[in-house]
Amino acid sequence: MGKIMWSRVVLGGLMAGVGLIVLAPVLTMLFIGQQELQAAIQAFHPLQGGIYAPLCLAIAFFFLGILAVWWYAAIRSRFGPGWKTAIIAGFAVWLTANPAQSLLLARVARLPIAFVLKSTAIYLIIIIASTVLGAWLYKEEA
Repeated sequence: MGKIMWSRVVLGGLMAGVGLIVLAPVLTMLFIGQQELQAAIQAFHPLQGGIYAPLCLAIAFFFLGILAVWWYAAIRSRFGPGWKTAIIAGFAVWLTANPAQSLLLARVARLPIAFVLKSTAIYLIIIIASTVLGAWLYKEEA
């Protein structure tokens, strides 16, 4: 069993975070649409955070990216290196991070269930794709 290369976890995680930052708005707009997304945002009444809201979102995406690549590194010895293991790691991160949060937001913001289900499915794709991207940079060799 190889030792986890933490510098590679961070490097791959940052790459996965960039993938999340790029894919999230593109796929959300593509599959949900501008009007439905605007209606959900207005229903939620987010705080006017200025620059802090996008900054917090970017930090959260980088954190998720690092977490995803860390999980990839941790399960790599059992499942083998490659994209299949990255998909498993991405699914595990999505499973722990997204469905519960989506249900909570749906309840608190009274978002339509169709919107919540669509966005949850989209984020499954986004997190898995970003994990595969970040795992591509992860190597256990020094």
